[in-house]
Amino acid sequence: MIKYSIIIPTKNRDVYAVESLRSALSLDYNDFEIIVHNCSTVDSLSDKIKAIDHCNKVKYFHRPDISSMTKNWEEALNQASGQYICVIGDDDAILPDALLWADFYQSLTQADILRCPSARYKWPDYPYPPRQNTIRFSTGTDAKYVENTPSVIENAYAYKTRIGTGPSVYRNFVSRHLLERIKSARGAYILDMIPDFDSGYMNLAFAKGLLEIERTLFVSGAGGKSQSGHIRLPQSQAEMYKSFAKDANIKPKDVSAIEGVAITSNAATIISAQLRMQPELEKIIGKPLHFNAEGAVQYLLDSAVDRHDDSNFEAELDQIRQIAKNWSVNLKAESIKSIRNDPPAYGITKSQTSADGLIFVMNCDGIGVKNVKDASQLVYSVLPSMQSIMTRVAPQKLGAIQSTIAKARKTQAEALLSRDQYEEAGIILKSLLKVDPEDKSAWTLLKKVQEQTKSSEH
Repeated sequence: MIKYSIIIPTKNRDVYAVESLRSALSLDYNDFEIIVHNCSTVDSLSDKIKAIDHCNKVKYFHRPDISSMTKNWEEALNQASGQYICVIGDDDAILPDALLWADFYQSLTQADILRCPSARYKWPDYPYPPRQNTIRFSTGTDAKYVENTPSVIENAYAYKTRIGTGPSVYRNFVSRHLLERIKSARGAYILDMIPDFDSGYMNLAFAKGLLEIERTLFVSGAGGKSQSGHIRLPQSQAEMYKSFAKDANIKPKDVSAIEGVAITSNAATIISAQLRMQPELEKIIGKPLHFNAEGAVQYLLDSAVDRHDDSNFEAELDQIRQIAKNWSVNLKAESIKSIRNDPPAYGITKSQTSADGLIFVMNCDGIGVKNVKDASQLVYSVLPSMQSIMTRVAPQKLGAIQSTIAKARKTQAEALLSRDQYEEAGIILKSLLKVDPEDKSAWTLLKKVQEQTKSSEH
């Protein structure tokens, strides 16, 4: 069985999907597959994949008969064969050492879910110019194991903590055993219209252990054509909801309506899903969930000010007031703040939530970053290397890690050479020799590359 399945669902966004795929093809690992599940009406992606899939890692499916995101994810999950599975958006990326870290942490706990933070990258076409081609990511080495995963659901409904969509299969690693338990109980991996929410909360309901780590393994991309690129722009978010609803064959208000109030915000989408899925979750975990209406209203207020403009602020406040009235929640004046969209403050600051973490905020213009794959390489170059950390915490694992990296890079280099892509092969061979300077076969291959490059110049 394949160790890891990386799933990239996509629809009409080839320019993003190619870069997302290129990041996965650059993994320092061999035992993985990539599932690209494309529900675009026209297939313009398959030839682009053939041009870059030098190691034949991609399983490509074109399903123009599918329209909804939920169905696209469900069918993609049905095609995966890995022991551990993750989904990344077609505007996202995975870091080169992600599977090595996943191996290391899974060897410690055997948890069903490995949850990790993602760097946040705004593509150059991000709709809000001041944030275009910028990135924010954190460092840190802490990890926390949660055995009683249903308690995380209880805390989320009580608003003792905010977990967003939860530890879903989206930009996290989930065991096949967990996914099959969910499918056996429900008849499908995912049922709700918001697939990452459905996956996150169902994972918690059925999981045997959650390991939350601070190490960044993914890049969350936000582009002008992606849904994540519009959640802080009220008008375009409303248009995005209409498009999403059309694909799912539902009404736009159904995406985030609360108590009959059709409010357009990220928090409203999550709260609406919480209320929609509460009966099923209570049945699975065997106890009632206390929904903290006051905490939910505060979440709506915080989401209302986390915007790039205030064009819909007063109207959104009126909607929140109506929801608060329906729930008999008293709105306090100090709870209502103004739009807090300050310009990004570039630099490095100390994390307030991590013992040893730093937060980097960078403008990527002028440093060679033009897309999410470039951004993943940037983050990878800044974070402490796995080798440097393992030298301190687990030196006995260092030899196996370096061997895995060397084998993966040699496989990539040989595949590129078979396609006469000498420049790209040379770059990978040089990086391989930094890991293992004694690799004689790598030196031989590099010599071949140099000879071929020299003859082509003549």
